[in-house]
Amino acid sequence: MEFFKIVDVRTTEKAIQKKLTLGNLEEFCESIFPLAWTITTGYPPAREKIIVHLTINRERKQEEFVEEIQLFLEDLGNGIASYFS
Repeated sequence: MEFFKIVDVRTTEKAIQKKLTLGNLEEFCESIFPLAWTITTGYPPAREKIIVHLTINRERKQEEFVEEIQLFLEDLGNGIASYFS
């Protein structure tokens, strides 16, 4: 399963790599799940914004779990937007 969040922030990949680390991730989001994700910019579907891409190695998940992931994406996206603003 894959999930995307577009964060309305203009920045560079270097800035993302410098500012977002595993050590400070909790500053952006209190709910961290055991998922794989990337945070980048300069790529489709929104080249001028930050893209958060999440994936989990399951084809299907319970609707409640999917809702939790979407809430996580909102929380993380809001935290990143605040940090870069």
